[in-house]
Amino acid sequence: MMETAVRSMRLSANPAVGVKLPRAGKPEKTFLTHEQVSALADAAGKPKVTTPDLQPSPEAVRLAEERRTIILILSYCGLRWGEVAALRVERVDTMRRRITVAEAVSEVRGKLVWGHRRRINKGRCQYPSSLLICWMCSRLGRDQRI
Repeated sequence: MMETAVRSMRLSANPAVGVKLPRAGKPEKTFLTHEQVSALADAAGKPKVTTPDLQPSPEAVRLAEERRTIILILSYCGLRWGEVAALRVERVDTMRRRITVAEAVSEVRGKLVWGHRRRINKGRCQYPSSLLICWMCSRLGRDQRI
């Protein structure tokens, strides 16, 4: 703003030149409580009723269970959305309750771009036994994405 005033000859010199601004503080991270995660997962896991008899279709129930599981994976495993979106069934070790993250997906100019993940750690995380990920994996083929 001061430079604009100098260029338009309203000021002869910029009095702010050389003044260092204070560093912006990093915002404190906030995390959901177990109760909040549970409420969010339950809300996402409610099947949408689309039939006249007010009963959800089997497909709606399946999709609701998948949404609930994905929210729990995001909450308790620390994965990013792109990592969960690219997750394949073959990368879920149900015996050791371990997920191996090898790739991620992101949207660039309206198109999905698949690639390797950018994190430094080994790309493995354990998931709590309460997750229904075993159920999801049993319903899909090995090369399918969760």
